Amino acid sequence: MLTVGAFLLLGAVTLVSAEIVFSGLDLSSDNRLLFQGEVTAPHFGRYSALFGAVLPASENRRDIRHLSFFPERLEYLSEADELQIQNRFGVFRSRFDETQFRPVERFPSFLADDGALTPGKQTPISASPDGRFLLYFAEERDAYADLHLYDMVNEKVTEIAWGIDRRLDAAPVAWSPRSDFFVYEKHGELYYFAIEQHLSNRLPDEQLRYLGPGSMGSLSWSSDGRLYYIRGSIVYELYDVEFFLRGLYSPALDPGRIIGRLPSSFDASFDRFWVSPRASSLLFEQDGQNLTLIRLGMGDHMDKPATLPYLLLPRGADISRVVWGANEIVTILVQLGNNSDTMVYRLNLRTSISGAVFQLLPDTGVRDISPSPTGRHIALLYADRVQIKDYERWSDMNEFHHPEPLHVRFRTENEVIIGGRYYLETRLLENSGRTFLGFSQVEQYGFAPSDHVSGANGRDEVTEQVRLRSGDVVRGYDFTSERLVEAPAGVVREAQGASSKFRVYLQSQAGGPHQNTIMVRDIAAFGTSRLLPAPERRYAEFPSEDDPIDFDHFRHGSRLRAREISLVFNATDSARGLPNILRTLQTYGIRATFFVNGEFIRRYPDAVREIAEAGHEVGSMFHYHIDFSDVRFGVDRDFIKRGLAANEDEYFAATGRELSLIWHAPYYLVNRDIVEAGKALNYTYVGRDVDSLDWVPKRSPVGISRLYQPS
Repeated sequence: MLTVGAFLLLGAVTLVSAEIVFSGLDLSSDNRLLFQGEVTAPHFGRYSALFGAVLPASENRRDIRHLSFFPERLEYLSEADELQIQNRFGVFRSRFDETQFRPVERFPSFLADDGALTPGKQTPISASPDGRFLLYFAEERDAYADLHLYDMVNEKVTEIAWGIDRRLDAAPVAWSPRSDFFVYEKHGELYYFAIEQHLSNRLPDEQLRYLGPGSMGSLSWSSDGRLYYIRGSIVYELYDVEFFLRGLYSPALDPGRIIGRLPSSFDASFDRFWVSPRASSLLFEQDGQNLTLIRLGMGDHMDKPATLPYLLLPRGADISRVVWGANEIVTILVQLGNNSDTMVYRLNLRTSISGAVFQLLPDTGVRDISPSPTGRHIALLYADRVQIKDYERWSDMNEFHHPEPLHVRFRTENEVIIGGRYYLETRLLENSGRTFLGFSQVEQYGFAPSDHVSGANGRDEVTEQVRLRSGDVVRGYDFTSERLVEAPAGVVREAQGASSKFRVYLQSQAGGPHQNTIMVRDIAAFGTSRLLPAPERRYAEFPSEDDPIDFDHFRHGSRLRAREISLVFNATDSARGLPNILRTLQTYGIRATFFVNGEFIRRYPDAVREIAEAGHEVGSMFHYHIDFSDVRFGVDRDFIKRGLAANEDEYFAATGRELSLIWHAPYYLVNRDIVEAGKALNYTYVGRDVDSLDWVPKRSPVGISRLYQPS
């Protein structure tokens, strides 16, 4: 079991830091301002967003608009034929017939919320396939949040559920293909929500919409509106039109028709599944390593044995995408460990399941795959290009070079959408036709002089036109129509910080989400103001005095110098979930502390090496996982010294490295003898400041508590 704890420690994980840095101010003679804000996003690293503003600005009027739209998340809404981008600045949409993305109105965003940014990885937003509704987390607090539904037609927000577990990998909802239902998870239970009942104010109470226990990993929608749901080892199938009846009589009815059975119980925390388009078979991934094909609809009786396809994945591997074509050919993209290496496998089930095997394809360096609407084609995303293949024959059809593409989606059978680090575009498969959609980042920007125009005083004046460039794409920007326009490459003038009416400059800012702020000085009115208001501080003040620190039994560092924690994992008797933990720590750039005991080292030497090679600090949790207060073991100072030394030898034999001289006893038991025994070997006893309580075991069916689960 891996358990988690935390204690305050200077130099560990920073909780609050500057989230945006402004730079690149350029003011035109007619008081139009260009500037950029640079942020850091997990997985994407640093990127910049370009903004345009018209001065003067006031408390009640700030004319600022987005000029670039970095696709942290990109989603094509096929029913609405809209492209949706989400990043830490907001949610934006494009209808392809426009040359600029537009923010989703009345939705939380950087400009609408006076410069507020969501730190860390972005909380996912789930859009209905028809584009009308958005499901998102609101009122986020620690590990919990409220689930809200936003109707873009009526501009109305409805609270769906409150106090549910926050997720960063995906929203805890699953939309039906026709946008008429969605299923959501709340406290380990699944409920349905009917849009038609909601719009006509006939929605039953939540307890009458109950489907059964589970999480979002326990279910999957088919393209024709069937819901597949796994409970225990049984696979159920139900149609969305049955939800009302099954929710009303859920205690007495099974959740659906039984169509199959897994060889073992399904654990949504570690297992995943994919159902074939015909619901004839299922891919079952267990513990992130074992991938098996399961026949559906055959019952428990078989006349003779059958050999089913099986694939054993390396430790730390992650199935990042599965494409299951209507022609019964399955393509699987596997990411290896914490690096960018990938493998692509194919499984051909058109003739016989028994004779099918997973075939490793020669394609390497593939970062993502995306099928076309009919499944005839598939797009392969690489570091510098997108390749189009015929799906059945796996033959090359076309190739589009693009600087650092991040996402690829099919819009039609003949058109793909490419969202890259610098710009977004569509490409046609037949003739490679290209349509520019917008900038993700702008590498070079400024003002270029244009033709003389007649001013209000009758004299000729020179207007300055905006020039934006990324890669080989150059565009202008019209502040009046708020659209990108065709423009020649040209040369921009040197950036200016003053016009005849205003001066702009950057001012450092201590604390808060902005490292600096943009100041605007009105030369005529003799006043200076912020272009953006100071965001509200979202954390408590430091205490008036520091808590005493015990360096023999260390539990926390200074509480006055920084808002930081040290994240601790205790590895006792299981390595389940470790690859995901290491992958997440790498994504966020966090160096954690792992405490390992001798039993864990002997059982999982490869896992211990993974921890050490990932650069994390590794301390001792003693050689035996025992209760030091148990009189049977006769724990004294010599016993503790021998156990610490034995654990050092076990760790060195497994990794070739030495343990850090920090330790704690199993269950964090501590007394003076325990502390002094470790101190004699130059160990520091590390306690805990925040107890996560995830070491509390799950109870049996007749027990009293199921509140706590392993991490």
